[in-house]
Amino acid sequence: MEDRMAVEDDTLPSVSPNSQYGDYIFGALLGASIDFYGTGVHTWSWTEPVITDWGQLDGLVYDPEREWTRRCLGNLRYGIERAGDRYALGCLLAIEALNLCVMLRGASAAYLDVVDHPDELRRLMAFGVEFIEQFTRLQREVIREHNDAVLDDPEYAAVCPNHSGISLSVDAYDLCHPDVYRRMGREYQADLIERCGWASYHIHGDGRHLISEVATLPKITRMNIQDDMHEVLPRAFAVRADLRRQTGDVPLHVACTREELLEGIANRSLPGGVMYTTSADSVAEANEMMKRVRDYEAPDELAAGAL
Repeated sequence: MEDRMAVEDDTLPSVSPNSQYGDYIFGALLGASIDFYGTGVHTWSWTEPVITDWGQLDGLVYDPEREWTRRCLGNLRYGIERAGDRYALGCLLAIEALNLCVMLRGASAAYLDVVDHPDELRRLMAFGVEFIEQFTRLQREVIREHNDAVLDDPEYAAVCPNHSGISLSVDAYDLCHPDVYRRMGREYQADLIERCGWASYHIHGDGRHLISEVATLPKITRMNIQDDMHEVLPRAFAVRADLRRQTGDVPLHVACTREELLEGIANRSLPGGVMYTTSADSVAEANEMMKRVRDYEAPDELAAGAL
């Protein structure tokens, strides 16, 4: 971590101690029994559907005193003890809208509900907004004082994604026509963002058809386009200019190799308004790359305002 702190880049060292629980922790937060499985470096989770009959919806409540909320908040407190002034703490990726419905209803049932039970599905999504807002507030109450001290910049802290914002996705909508997101997704995510301040998004390869839809949401700090469909889609870096046009006023985030970054700087082919994630073998190499990054000016046709 000390080496990482010495890198003069534009990222903020931060940790989300609860990310190892996997997405289905949100079912456990609502009382479901949770199972874990995975590898030495990654954990997945699973819960049985919480809502198997729509008659159960009226009785669905979020109780912060349940075991898994107490565990999550306890992990944040432990993380603060270990962090010192070295890094900030972050909230869990928020699972809401159709993402949450897939977990609470089961994937097949939730996708069929889009057609067969749209009104009930919307009620569940509305519940999800209230639930995620409350859980986010509880997490922030634990980490706020620590993060304010680590960031040491009130103006930046007010918009820092790991502190004042939330992390969102459109994962469940990746398998849907954009119209499903327009009708049964966007309004709930917009409501949650308004309640929670700001949002950053990650979008998987099979969700690229939703980029322009997500870009219309207010208060988005960045959109991370991932490369997990590289067998059938070009890497995000390879089509960076086109993706940058689609994100509009929203900053784009893509991954690349150090060679690609340096070549892009040399031939001035990197669009502005983009965060490029890469690697280096040493702190010295990383900081030398950052000098070249800060000297770089995108050509007029690739400037952020021109795309």
